[in-house]
Amino acid sequence: MLQNVKLRMQRAELLDLAGRAELRALRAQINPHFLFNALNVVAGSIGSNPEAAEETLSHLADVFRYTLSRSDKEWVPLSEEMEFMQAYLAVERARFGPRLEIEVQFDETARDLIIPTMIVQPLVENAIKHGTAQVVGTGKVWINISAQESCLHVTVRDNGPGFPAGFTLDTEAQGHGLRNTRDRLHGHYGGASRLRCENGPMGAQVTLTIPTGTRR
Repeated sequence: MLQNVKLRMQRAELLDLAGRAELRALRAQINPHFLFNALNVVAGSIGSNPEAAEETLSHLADVFRYTLSRSDKEWVPLSEEMEFMQAYLAVERARFGPRLEIEVQFDETARDLIIPTMIVQPLVENAIKHGTAQVVGTGKVWINISAQESCLHVTVRDNGPGFPAGFTLDTEAQGHGLRNTRDRLHGHYGGASRLRCENGPMGAQVTLTIPTGTRR
């Protein structure tokens, strides 16, 4: 009897560890993949604008410092995630220059909410990579973060070509980062979270909704 209880406890512990390992693996897959592009920007600026090159390197260091320091932590305050996002966006602005415009609306009442680390960045990365980077002229990204009705809502939209007809997260290569985000959300919240991908007024629009008081 006692042995069976012990075995069930060990099994439950192993399942918990496996779940955590899976979440960590998914998170690792959506870490920033823009190092070489950023370093090329720095290399191109060293001679003509060394101050800009130094500033970009500083932001890049902040991005990877955050990534490494959070490698064993699954939860962070939203305020820390937003600081990381500002460093990430600064690097992307240095890369694209005036071709990239970003507007952020952030509900300050949500700053202390605890969320999965690096859960917002893939949405923005996808909007830039598959949206604004494909635009001839100025690419625009709008980020709106608000807390309403016991949920955190994050909407990221762009003025790019939008999702192709018949797009699903399970079949399109474009959905790789978003698919990992969805799987991480499911691992943390089960069916209480939602990741909706659709075409908005000008391009793609992705909305993430997570409960603020519930997590696995």
